[in-house]
Amino acid sequence: MAEYRRNLGKRSLVRWGDEPEGLRPPLLLGETPVPTAEPGIPTPTPETETPTPTPEPDLTGDVNGDGAVNIIDALLVAQFYVGLDPENFDVDNADTNCDGSINIVDALLVAQYYVDLISELC
Repeated sequence: MAEYRRNLGKRSLVRWGDEPEGLRPPLLLGETPVPTAEPGIPTPTPETETPTPTPEPDLTGDVNGDGAVNIIDALLVAQFYVGLDPENFDVDNADTNCDGSINIVDALLVAQYYVDLISELC
């Protein structure tokens, strides 16, 4: 049971639910009572939730995961197509025309996108 301290003369320690009517300290919206401890006993630290970062959406054409679609991505798609195994290659972002396969057309589309010949990838 959470406790709070209040100067009530002889009775200075009141437990939640045991306090006289009307003496419960006001809480702000969303606030929870902070537990106290007897002298010599450490006060527990309230637990706080660590926010979970929101993953950024995948960027079609960004096959190396650097956050940008550029000529390096086009080169990596071409390397993948000819059977090389490029480092940090994200297959999920490589099919830039959404035809279900990764081929040289995908590499060419990335290059065209990079130089603004096309405005979007699938």
